[in-house]
Amino acid sequence: MSATTYVHCGQLVTLAGPSVRAGETLQEVTTIADGAFTVEAGKFSWVGRSDEVTDSYAINLQNALVTPGLVDAHTHTVFGGDRVEEFGWRCAGKSYQEIASLGGGIHSTVAQTRDCNIGHSTKQNQTRLVRAGTTTFETKTGYGLDVEVELEHLGAANQGIGTISRTWLPAHAIPKKHSGHPANFIREIIDGLPAAFAAGAESVDAFIEPGYFSEAVVTSYLEAAKQLGFKIRLHVDQLGDHGGAAFAAEIGATTADHLEHTSEDGIRAMADAGVMPVLLPASVFGLGLNRYPNARQMIEAGLPLVLASDFNPGSSPCCSLPFVMSLACRMMKLTPEEALNSCTINAAASLGLAGQKGSIEVGKDADFVCWPYKDYRELAYWFGDVMPSRLFIAGKEFELT
Repeated sequence: MSATTYVHCGQLVTLAGPSVRAGETLQEVTTIADGAFTVEAGKFSWVGRSDEVTDSYAINLQNALVTPGLVDAHTHTVFGGDRVEEFGWRCAGKSYQEIASLGGGIHSTVAQTRDCNIGHSTKQNQTRLVRAGTTTFETKTGYGLDVEVELEHLGAANQGIGTISRTWLPAHAIPKKHSGHPANFIREIIDGLPAAFAAGAESVDAFIEPGYFSEAVVTSYLEAAKQLGFKIRLHVDQLGDHGGAAFAAEIGATTADHLEHTSEDGIRAMADAGVMPVLLPASVFGLGLNRYPNARQMIEAGLPLVLASDFNPGSSPCCSLPFVMSLACRMMKLTPEEALNSCTINAAASLGLAGQKGSIEVGKDADFVCWPYKDYRELAYWFGDVMPSRLFIAGKEFELT
């Protein structure tokens, strides 16, 4: 198998170090000036400095900033249509709950998704993520609200773009036919779990908020999922502090996502149980709110943070992890180092991929991104037009145009 060597990375951000474990603080960013590396069979086979390379056929990266491919640990790419009308309502001051009562929200996307070519729409959505620098992402179903449709969407979720971790999320909202009786829908979901597992879902999720699903209603579903070998990822404490973080700790979740209103007790419970926090500042921005998760308190508790886009058509039509990093630095007071770690090695760890993704190290997948900058801190410093110049997945270049 032939090998390809790349030289003259102005700044090569390797992020080399130990895999993230719950309870550890975030590692520092590791860089190599005028870095170089070799790719063989889709893996990094050597990492070092350009002056160590004697291969006259090495590819010159022209002093580009080179980072690992970004890892987005929370997205909703399996949908069709948009929610432009409710964007106007939100700008006029209507709340999340008011918009739902007007026919907006999740049910609006469910209707549009049923009328689209779901494979085509999903591929377009996922391509947007990759063009912004993401090479690995988790994606959820959730816009079917019917077990059979959700299983179809699980198949559509894998469009062969980047590395995809699939999460089954029928418990995203209560279908109209089960209005007032969410337990009936949960029983249907439980019956569908074996088929979801066989179809390749790695995790299950549930939206635990008043008006959606309660802890009491979803517990049987989550326990049944764990018995089958699913990981648990939960939407909690987005709209208020309802004890969701503590519940995630109690149920043995891998991640608790959102956490805008999580209390100090909830943070402590997550730290004690080893639940990784996945923070979604773009959804706070997208909803026009001003309460962001208490990231600094989570770091002080020893939690390894994960940042993700929450890409979806309603609250976060954002495909850019660099923009998420920028928000996290400005609104949650993360350092650029913490933000980048949270979108690479930490995010990979939350997906069980720390040994494969998230850093430029020998033996890991050769996912890397070239950026038109000199310093990794510029990814969060600039905002609005931070886009890669080149992107590679398993050593193969992805066409960005």
